[in-house]
Order: sequence, then C-alpha cells, then structure tokens
Amino acid sequence: MTPAPVLIGFGANYFQVMGPAKQVSLPHDSESNIAAYKLENGDAPWNGQNDSLIQVASSVSATMFLTSSGKIYMSGTLHGRVESPMTRTIIPLPLKCVEIACGRHFGLARMEGGLAVCSWGAGHFGQLGLGPESAPFIHSPAVIQPLLPHVVGSPIKNICAGYWHAMALTEAGEIFSWGCNRNLQCGMKPVKDPPTITSPQIVRFDHQVEQPKIAKLAAGRSHSVALDENGAVYCWGSCNYGQCGPVGRRRGGIAPPKQVEALSQVQIVNIAAGDSHTLALTGGGRVFGWGGGFEGQLGIGSIIQLNPKPKLVSDLDFMAIEANREFIEEQKNSQKLQTGGVQRSAGVPKVVSVYASGNCSFATSSAGDVYVWGCNDVGNLGIPKPDASELTYFEPGLPLPPGSALRHCHTYSFDSSHNIALPKRIDCLKDMNITSVTASPTFVWCMGTKRIRREAADATIPMTDEERQGTDQEETKSAEYPAVARVDRKASSSIANAAIAPILNDSKGNESGTANESFDEGSTSKHSMGGIPTAYVSNRNLKVMDDDTMSPGASALSLGNMSDRSSDDLQSPKAKKIFSKTSFKKGVAKFARRASLGAFGGNKNTSNTPSLDSSGKKSASKTKRRSFFGN
Repeated sequence: MTPAPVLIGFGANYFQVMGPAKQVSLPHDSESNIAAYKLENGDAPWNGQNDSLIQVASSVSATMFLTSSGKIYMSGTLHGRVESPMTRTIIPLPLKCVEIACGRHFGLARMEGGLAVCSWGAGHFGQLGLGPESAPFIHSPAVIQPLLPHVVGSPIKNICAGYWHAMALTEAGEIFSWGCNRNLQCGMKPVKDPPTITSPQIVRFDHQVEQPKIAKLAAGRSHSVALDENGAVYCWGSCNYGQCGPVGRRRGGIAPPKQVEALSQVQIVNIAAGDSHTLALTGGGRVFGWGGGFEGQLGIGSIIQLNPKPKLVSDLDFMAIEANREFIEEQKNSQKLQTGGVQRSAGVPKVVSVYASGNCSFATSSAGDVYVWGCNDVGNLGIPKPDASELTYFEPGLPLPPGSALRHCHTYSFDSSHNIALPKRIDCLKDMNITSVTASPTFVWCMGTKRIRREAADATIPMTDEERQGTDQEETKSAEYPAVARVDRKASSSIANAAIAPILNDSKGNESGTANESFDEGSTSKHSMGGIPTAYVSNRNLKVMDDDTMSPGASALSLGNMSDRSSDDLQSPKAKKIFSKTSFKKGVAKFARRASLGAFGGNKNTSNTPSLDSSGKKSASKTKRRSFFGN
C-alpha cells in the first residue's frame, strides 16, 4: 500500500495560506529547531473519502490542492476574500481535473484528456483568457473556449501561470499564451495599448529556424521559458536581469522566443522560472542558473545584480564532489590514480528536479532531499536564520569586505535580512522522501512520504561543495599530510582548463572548447570539477557526462562541458579564436610545466609553501589573482 503523502510548509502564514496545517517545531540540528507547518491526511477535508493529494500549486497569497479524484481545494485568498481554513472549488464539468496552476490572483485547471482548460479569479490583465468582454473577477471556473481541442488542433498537455500571464502546451508541441504582455512575456509584439491579450494566441518562433516541438513550459513573473523535445531551452519576455539568457538587456522584453545558445551542447531535462532568474537541469543532474542574483538565487556564493550567462551551481554537482573526495583519499594513502571504472561514485544521488519562485530556488535529489538557496527573509526556505553577527553584509556591485572569502553562504543586504547564496539541504526533512516542491516568495510546500529508514545505498547523504570543504578543513586540523595531498581549489580550476587542452581537438580534427571571459586561478565558481584534476575524472568515464551531452557523437566532449560550460557555446567563434591564439598554447604549456613540478600542491592556507620553478630554484607560490593566458 502506498503511504499517504505528507505536506511540510515553511515561511509566513499570510492570509491563512497554510490552511488547516498544524504548526510544529522540527529539529534542524542538535542545537536549533525551525518552525514549520504539517498537513497530513487526517487534517485535510479529503480524509476518509478514499482520496489522496497529488499536486499543490501556490501563488503570493493562496495555495491550491488537487486530489486524485480531481477535487480542488484552496486556502488563502485570490481577491480579498480569505478562504479559511480550506474551501473546495467546484468545476461545472463532467470531467476530472488532472492538473492545476496558480497565478498571482487567478487559477487554472486542466481536465482529463486535455479536453478543456478552466480559469477563475482576477482577470483585469486578460489572464483568464475569456475574451475582452470578461468580467474583472470570476468566482466560479469557466471554460476557456479558444483552448478546446477542435480549436487548437490537439488536446492540451500542460498549463502554467506567471504573475499576470498564462500558457498552455498542446500535444502537438505548440504554445498558446494570454494575459499581460507588457514585457512580451506572451511571446508576441503588442499591437495595442494597454498590451493585454485577452484570448489565447499561438506563440510563433523565429521564422528563420524550424519550429521546435515543445515538451515543457515554465512561467516567471514577467518572462517565459520553454524546453523542446531535443533538450534545447528558449526564453522570452523581460530581460532586465538577464533572465532570458545572453541576448542583451533589451528594453521592453524579448520576442519571439530565443534559444539559450550557451546550453546548446548539453541535454536539458527540466526548467524553472522565478521572478527574475531561470534554472535549467541537465540529464546528468547538474543545475545551471542565470538572471538576477541580488539575493543569492543563482546559488554561486556571490551576490550579483545580474548574470545573463548560465552558470553552473557547482555545489550540487555531487558526482564531481564525490570524485574529488576519492581522489584526495587516494593521495593521502599514497596510491596511484585509478583508471578503472567508477567506484563509490556509482551510487551518488543526483538532482532530478528544480523549482523557482520569487527570488528563491529549489532542487530535489534522487535520494529525496531538498536543497534551497535565495531569499530567506521569513524563514521560507526551511533554514534557521543565523545570528546577525554571523551574517556578511553584501550588496551587488560593492567590493567585498577586507579579508573576506570569495564565496559566501549566509548574507544580508539593505532590503533583505537573510540571503542564502549557496545551496543548503533542509536537514529537518531528512526523515522524509520529498517528491515535489511548490513555493511562493514567502512560503514553500514540500510534499513527500515518511521515510522509514535510509537504505544502505543512500545512508550517506551527499554533501554540497561548501559542506565538503568544511569537513576537509576539520580533518586537516587533526592530521598533517604532504602538500600534494591537498589540491588547492583555485589552482585546480586552472589545472582543469590545461588538462582539457589535449582533447580540444577531437578525432575528426574539429576544434571544440569553451571560451571564458578570463582564465583565472580565482575563477572557482565557473567550474564543476570540485578541485580535482580533469584527467582523473575523464578516466572515471562517469555516465553522468554522457547524460548531459546532446548526442552520442558529443560524448567525447563531456569533460569539456563539465569543467567549463557556463559561458559561451562550445562551438562559438569566440572559442575558436581564443584556442587558436599562440598565447593560449603557451599558457597551456606553462600550466602543464607548473603542475608537473607540484607548484599547485598544498592547502590553500599554505600559500607560502616553497615550490620548484622551471629553473629548479625554490620560490613561494602566490595566490595573487592573475591570468596565465596573457603576455
């Protein structure tokens, strides 16, 4: 018998959005607890009806619940009237609802077979899709006639809602959108003022490219994202913070949809859109983020105003982190590098889904754990706020405090009391197997089942990169190892770039590689190697690399994709120009020479450890940030 799902919520209970959930205190660690809300079948109105919860959708001020029998319940408010603790929304159709979506003040429901889509709530921006004569607010769900299968040509497969706009995806892979189009989030140029689309219209892609067949949609505050069946990502709408990718900060938005070229060489399987940022998940379990990062929602350890180029969230690259740990252990034991198959890395969990809302980001792993980063002002990420004295004041564009580290986890700013800039696991949910996450800017729901016990294969919860570094530092306090036993993370990133050089030209003689703005020792956030020489990972022949590539023929380039695919496309003219420069080739030779002499060995805290230079003399290794590819 399948166990009944349990809902755990965190954050503010404004407008009674938590419904009948009971307030509880969950243990975060041995020293602190965190306030949460728990909703079990016994407390829900569907209890005793041979019914169970299958989906939760959230907006700023409401939560909608969908059961297996197609019933919809709501708590909170859509337009001023608070539904407390929970009220059923009845759809006047002889069809079962199979999917729901929740916008800022409106709701959507898709019927079984994709035979109809209904909407209700506020419609002053046309977000209900009921036409120009529609009332500004609809209390009962009404059928969106232009989305009937005989009108659009095929049944509706998927629905999603942004703040003031909505989209529907047909079985044929076509997108229909409606609502506010002020920032072109509906994918078309406005033909009137105000820019509202009151009835669903098809979204046309660039006429110069073949129309892709879309497989998944995501809607942010004022931008939209689509994923086609080949794993390509398209964005359109507002790009004020670069959330539509490296296509320029165009005033008024971007339309028609544009492909995110930086991800064209990796296989994307899931997408998510927040207020001003976008997330993408590869088949190998790696997460990329781009757009606004002013509250840590990109998960790279830095507070930045905007970042239009997809960056790898390296702290969730569990495979590289585990490979790094194995490599260090073998060095400590004075063993030679293994060139066989995968060892412990084979059972390492990976990220299987991503979600974004407001300025928050979420990732769920195959082990049932949830990782969060972004704004945690009201405890909505399920992580207790540290003491104010432990937080670093960090504003976008301002220089780091003297002596500050390059990466920060817990920060605060002028308008945010707590930002989490690196992914953190919600430890109070370790006894649950989380299957889905839904959130608003001020609260989050995690749905899953109670975990009886962790199986032996996943008894060890994977650590993020930040947690692993903290553990390594504690271990080095109790034992001393030779300098080569620890790989400096800054230097190893550069070693990784140098090690890629022999495979930049594949067997067919095609040049391929990734062009970065700079090839610096300090650019650790641009790499997913976890401080491990690239050759070691390539010898592992990790399957996750092949899962990330777009085609079997590109699998040989998985290493290059893994180590530095957060900037320009691998096949870009910029990359070819850089890799053809004499200075680059000299830089590679210099890297290889210094690496062979052990110049990069040692812990980052022993930056003055003597090492041999090319002349055989002793010299102090320096941590000064500089590029080896210049003159």
